[in-house]
Amino acid sequence: MSVSLLICTMNNVDGVVNLIRNLESFFSEIILIDSSDLKNYKLLKRKIKSDKVKIVNLPPIGFVDPYLQIGMDLAKNEWIFVLADDEIPCAKLLRDLKTLTKEYKVYTIRRHTPGHKKDEYVIRLFPRKLVRAPGIIHWGEFISKTLPIRLSDDYYIIHNDTDLIRNTINLTKLKKYAIIESYQAGIKILLMVKNGDKFYRYNEKKLGCILFRFILKFKKIKILTPYVWFISVITYYFYFVLEHIKLKSKIGTFYYLTVLREIINNFGEKVNLWEKIDNSNLFDFYISFNDISKTVLSYKKTYENLIKIYKLKFKF
Repeated sequence: MSVSLLICTMNNVDGVVNLIRNLESFFSEIILIDSSDLKNYKLLKRKIKSDKVKIVNLPPIGFVDPYLQIGMDLAKNEWIFVLADDEIPCAKLLRDLKTLTKEYKVYTIRRHTPGHKKDEYVIRLFPRKLVRAPGIIHWGEFISKTLPIRLSDDYYIIHNDTDLIRNTINLTKLKKYAIIESYQAGIKILLMVKNGDKFYRYNEKKLGCILFRFILKFKKIKILTPYVWFISVITYYFYFVLEHIKLKSKIGTFYYLTVLREIINNFGEKVNLWEKIDNSNLFDFYISFNDISKTVLSYKKTYENLIKIYKLKFKF
């Protein structure tokens, strides 16, 4: 079965060129979503000669997640394999792609980040009809219509986190993430409590989900709607604050306190957004190329771009 490789990159010309050279023989096409500045975009086009590679240049919007669905829509093949430009799949995974794609299943693959205490299991190989990329920050890039199959640990992806390797922290980037996440907070709650048969995540039976399902029942009383949303999202993120205090993580604590502050800022506007999404099909909630093309994107204030797109999509 032919497989499309989807890579998102920004200003990492040498890294992504080397990655494509090493992997192109395993895939029938490569979709490269590039958010580089004009100089690096032109350099990337000059260095990549393969006819297999389709380069799509899109403006930076603060983080990559919303562009994953656009890349999936551009792919020709039914099967898609996704990598970041700082990830490397093991040789066994590449060799066995044809075997794995004989069964119509969504697969999670072990991702090892040197320096992290625990490995993650992420959805990266799947038939496109069974998966959506909702563009939710710090959530997991994809949601699946079917229960994902976890591959054995012999299959893995190495993630070379450059900030971790350099031991650097970008506070400006964290603040931008926090603003984006404050707009997406209610969407995360909805995805957890309304997953039903459509969404399969490992945390779906946690106590928090049970609590949120109970709280959201009171949304039927319209006068209580803003208060229900407030209790739900504040409780959800306050849990993460306490968790990072317990872990003695100053950065994590700072980040989630910033998210809480931003949630409170313009809270009524966010509730209007979440209510509109609550009345739509959650599995169809994602950012399309059409949404991007209709939006005037700014290169200076990237975190505002995604907010503009959400406002456009759901027409405040």
